[in-house]
Amino acid sequence: MVWLPRIFIDPGHGGKDRTNRGPTGYIEADGVLDIALRLRLLLQAAGFLVHLSRETDSTVNLYDRSSKTNNWGADLFVSIHTNAHPNPSANGVEAWHSLNGEWGGQFHAEAKRVANIVQTELVARTGLRDRGIKTRLIETAGSPIRGMDWYAVIRRTKCPAIIIEAGFHTNPTEEACSSLKTISKK
Repeated sequence: MVWLPRIFIDPGHGGKDRTNRGPTGYIEADGVLDIALRLRLLLQAAGFLVHLSRETDSTVNLYDRSSKTNNWGADLFVSIHTNAHPNPSANGVEAWHSLNGEWGGQFHAEAKRVANIVQTELVARTGLRDRGIKTRLIETAGSPIRGMDWYAVIRRTKCPAIIIEAGFHTNPTEEACSSLKTISKK
């Protein structure tokens, strides 16, 4: 029996969460689903087993995303998003990675390695500005999860985890970029 790496892809938002929109009608939930569906095909062709948190415009609870990943036994979790900023000139791609989740920092090194690879490829293939790879921890004094990853989907996932921000949907140029090609006006 041959072992195949298992990659869980989470197209962010969806269903009831359709508020993130670009200036010409791009809806993040639809755009990231399109990216995830295309990414699944590429990864499957490369020999990976792939599962998505959603395959349609449906609502998936934030904590269900990491639970589904853990129950499936994923080797890598990738959540796909597009970024937003009040300043329409904000631009670039970035990758966030797990540092210290509910299982400690055991996945940090691999998550950082994968984030570096994905970030390098995103920049090379989109031509967008490199905003780098990042982590963010909860700093709230007295919080029982102080010092853990800020983003619940990577904090609660029991494998290396990354979040991709594939450009700014609030930037008209990036909204029209090839990484955000699907524009929905629903």
